[in-house]
Amino acid sequence: MKVAAGFRMPAVLVLGMFGVALMGQFTLDRLDIEQFGELDLRLVAFPALIAAVGLWRFQPGHRDYRHVWPRTSLWAIAMVAYLALTAFWAPHEARISETLTDLAFLGLLIVVATVVSAPDPARARRLTLAAMYIAAVVYALTSVLIGETDAQGRTTAFAGGPNVYTRVILLGVVAAIALTALYGRPLFLLAIPLLVPAALLAASRGAVIAAVATVVVSGAVTWGRWSRRAIGLAVLVTAGTLVVAWSLLTSAAAGVVRQRFVDQVFQQGQLSGRPELISQALTIFVDDPVIGAGLDSYFVRFGFGAGLTYPHNLVLDLAATGGLVALAIFGMFVVALVRAVRSGRQMAADQLAMLLSACYLGAASMFSGEFYDSRFFWIFAVLAVNYPAVRCCTSSEESPSHLARRHHLPSYAGTVGLGGHS
Repeated sequence: MKVAAGFRMPAVLVLGMFGVALMGQFTLDRLDIEQFGELDLRLVAFPALIAAVGLWRFQPGHRDYRHVWPRTSLWAIAMVAYLALTAFWAPHEARISETLTDLAFLGLLIVVATVVSAPDPARARRLTLAAMYIAAVVYALTSVLIGETDAQGRTTAFAGGPNVYTRVILLGVVAAIALTALYGRPLFLLAIPLLVPAALLAASRGAVIAAVATVVVSGAVTWGRWSRRAIGLAVLVTAGTLVVAWSLLTSAAAGVVRQRFVDQVFQQGQLSGRPELISQALTIFVDDPVIGAGLDSYFVRFGFGAGLTYPHNLVLDLAATGGLVALAIFGMFVVALVRAVRSGRQMAADQLAMLLSACYLGAASMFSGEFYDSRFFWIFAVLAVNYPAVRCCTSSEESPSHLARRHHLPSYAGTVGLGGHS
């Protein structure tokens, strides 16, 4: 058996997958284009991406390679499939077509991320980190130079929401640190003094809390691995960040940040209605605890009159939609991710970066976002633990379980053929 040396990772497809995921639910009216303004660009981007992946995957030279899928991918797909199944008992007024479209695109992203990274998962992770870094710098420069804000005065970019904007920016911070560790070039750290203040300008409280939680997890995981040089760089970057933050946070911008983080929380006790959203989602779960109330049930019961479409909490949204079954599947996904991480003796910097990015997005999804908004959470989790494809012989000895044993992979991994073999 040979490692898939002739089965090259398609860099263009990895970048294409990242770009399609980053695009989100983008419509042309965001660019002030009235003609076809309501067209969801995913309807164009996804068929093109899937066609390109299919043409690459089924090339004749790729049919002798097999890929052991991590159970993380399998449970993620099972999660999406079960959520789609809940459409059969969804409320009558539910937006079935729209929500199923989001779930279909989410499932396709998970499959594409698993497949296109299989020839060389490490290179795919590094390429994704580079894309994260570039996207964050572009978003930050765009927001700082153009000064785009939403109706509340919160900084954003490309007509997106401040919560998504902050996630893109802070993922760039993770990428900058990881790229520095991977390539030993502190030049990547120069972007952090720009990225952190830019993220604060969006005044996303949930994203900041998630970032702090991720820093704590990162410190616990990497404790004892920091060299004196790394500590020195951290001090310099922190000092530079404070200097740039002082210059970027003008009086108007600082006023928005102070209002969101201090006045509304500690003086006015405003939490953007999150306690009420939690209570409403729990009410739906208690009423239908086993299989949930079905797809889009939160919007039908509580969100329609208030203009809300989801409870801004991924776990509670799963509970309300799919009940204990959905929570059990999500729990198995988390267990599979933890087991896959523990099976690796020493995680490389790119793997750790993907894992921390998934942790950050998982924490952020407790405060904002719907199912499709969590797409990068699933993608990063898959990339963190994906296995490399291998070239198979035709002997009966090379069974899927034998492949897993020969490459020291966990015995609970499922197998999916990359080419003409199943």
